[in-house]
Amino acid sequence: MSTGADWISQHDLLRIDYAMLAMTSTVFVARIGVQAWRRKPIEAQDILLYIAFAAYLAFTILYIVITPIFFKIQELQLGRILPWPTMMEDVILASRVMWQSGIEYWTCLWFVKFSLLALYKKLLSGMPKKYLYIWWGTLIFCVVTWSTCIITGPGLACNDTKAFFDKGAVCSSPEETRRQTANLYYAYAVDTVTNMMVMFLPIRLIWNLQMEKPKKIGCGLLFASGLVCILFSTIRIVQVGQDGKPRSPDPKWLTMWTIIECSTAVIIGCCPVLASVVPKRRTRPSDTVSYDTQGYIRQSPNRSGEGAPRSHGLRNILSSKNREKSSEKNSGNISISRTGHESEEELPPRRTEGAGILITDEIREQYRLRMKEDQRMEEARLKLEQSQV
Repeated sequence: MSTGADWISQHDLLRIDYAMLAMTSTVFVARIGVQAWRRKPIEAQDILLYIAFAAYLAFTILYIVITPIFFKIQELQLGRILPWPTMMEDVILASRVMWQSGIEYWTCLWFVKFSLLALYKKLLSGMPKKYLYIWWGTLIFCVVTWSTCIITGPGLACNDTKAFFDKGAVCSSPEETRRQTANLYYAYAVDTVTNMMVMFLPIRLIWNLQMEKPKKIGCGLLFASGLVCILFSTIRIVQVGQDGKPRSPDPKWLTMWTIIECSTAVIIGCCPVLASVVPKRRTRPSDTVSYDTQGYIRQSPNRSGEGAPRSHGLRNILSSKNREKSSEKNSGNISISRTGHESEEELPPRRTEGAGILITDEIREQYRLRMKEDQRMEEARLKLEQSQV
């Protein structure tokens, strides 16, 4: 939190701006390179992220241009310098940039959210309808809040917008300051809410996927990285309520934390594509365990007697020669049909008389529902992996 007019020097502020611009641009270019290297087509989430980066690039460069003007005005107010010949032109330029940057700021943040939502949409195929309804509700809420931030922000900041643009009038009356403060708090609230909505939707999806626990935790942390944006957004607005009264925050403070927050958002938007180049953990063939649809360890022809826990001895019994001989003599026993790769299982035909196990309609229905659920979760897992490749 700033403590005075001299809380940061012009050199330090510009150095931070240049560093964030360079880092964000490097990550964004790396994302484009990975996408081109993997020959992935440009999709909706890519276009939305390009728009977000264009907005970020525009207002960051403009902020760098007007930063010296802020420090000149500060020196003038402190009586350290006299008015300079181009002072009015500089003030008008700074006013126009600050007004326009509000639109670009919200566009950058919200289009990163739209990009992530477009990515999540690919994961919803085969999932229950409720997830699709939640996705549409999140999208509509994000569109509405983005529109209201743009309308209520720059549009209602000043009583006389024409004087603000043409003469560089300062919108600092008590009424204008209250509106500006209310708009900042409103924008902060909806930004936080939409960040939470965009984060929790994929976390709920991957929680039900059949994947390794470390990989599931990694995906969850990736999607939960929006908490960093919430932290920076909180720091950005905290100065507004520093003394408990409505006040116009220091423009230097706003520009610095605006650039930091949007840089973080763009980098987070690039992470799903960049995560595809992270080397996957390799396991030795001897340690690899494959499971069938009922959760038992699947035995390969050359490993039927080793590596399987004792709790799954039933599988060894069924695959032993003694079991095969007894099954040939007794036609009433259970028969298990397998393919060459032992990838499928079939229930025996229904028995109504004789020896053997009776398979009721209820058991058949439970088996069918379990197979259907396994297939849906496997499709969702494959879509998640394909979206990261």
